[in-house]
Amino acid sequence: MPANAPQIPAVGLALGRGREKFTKIDVPVLAIYADPHSFGTLYHDDPQKLDDLVENDKENTSAQANAFQAGVPGARVVRIPNANHLIFQFNEAEVVRDMTAFIATLR
Repeated sequence: MPANAPQIPAVGLALGRGREKFTKIDVPVLAIYADPHSFGTLYHDDPQKLDDLVENDKENTSAQANAFQAGVPGARVVRIPNANHLIFQFNEAEVVRDMTAFIATLR
């Protein structure tokens, strides 16, 4: 991450690094990831820092999504590039489409 990137709170690091392991998921799963996230106007005046941040985020988020897919092979993992953290709100049409398709497989 860029040297002056905002610090991630300890609770965020703990959640992101999987302190609690859920190793057995026996139900259908739809997991939607913003991969990579959109950072809005952060570093809009320094494209190199933004590129570095996006690259770091893609590496970490892709690793999380890959690990989830490997750990829960039956899961449907969707990646929406350049999406906001509030993906259900800012990418509503895509999320609804993916949820509808997923729910249709449950019948």
